[in-house]
Amino acid sequence: MAFLPSLLSSYACVFAVIQITPIAISSISWRASTIFAAFCAFCVPILFSFFPETNQLELEDIDHLFERGGVTDCVFRAKG
Repeated sequence: MAFLPSLLSSYACVFAVIQITPIAISSISWRASTIFAAFCAFCVPILFSFFPETNQLELEDIDHLFERGGVTDCVFRAKG
């Protein structure tokens, strides 16, 4: 059920980047790269905060990780 909204938002973001990048490069040249780097740096803390580690977990354990409150609930209850 959530596949379509996530797919549409992904395509919308890619379309926006494709439309904005040539204008940004012609207007502000090399500084466009720093803007993209800033967005990537902004995403790193979000990834580490809201996506739990699933390395070396059994498939059933991963299911239990997400069954109660979604991603944010298991992150706030995690030990360490």
